[in-house]
Amino acid sequence: MEIIGLSFERKDDPAFAKERIGKFIKRFDIGYDILFAGIADKKIVAEKLPQLNTFCLFLLPSSIDKDGKVRKIHTGYNGPATGKYYEEFIQEFNDEINVLVNEPKKKEKPVS
Repeated sequence: MEIIGLSFERKDDPAFAKERIGKFIKRFDIGYDILFAGIADKKIVAEKLPQLNTFCLFLLPSSIDKDGKVRKIHTGYNGPATGKYYEEFIQEFNDEINVLVNEPKKKEKPVS
C-alpha cells in the first residue's frame, strides 16, 4: 500500500506551500509524502483529479484502487473519545484497505 497526500493551498506558491505542508507534517507527525498539488480551487482540483466529481475544499482522505479509481471518500471522524465508534471505524478502515491491497490490478497501462 502506498499513501501520498495531496495538498491544495490558498496560494499557488511553492515556497508558501512548502512551509505550510512542513508545519502540517511536523504537527501531526506524518510519515508519508505530501505533494503540493496547486491552488485550492474547485476547477483546478477537478482537472487534476477527474475521478472526484464532487470535491470539497477541505481534507477528504480517499481510498483509491490500483487502477486509480476512487473507491471511497472518507468524511467525518470518530476519534478515540468516541469509544465503540472509533473501534468500528478502525476495523472498517482496515478491512477496506486489506481488500484494496489484495485486489489484482484490472487494467494494464499501454507501453509507449
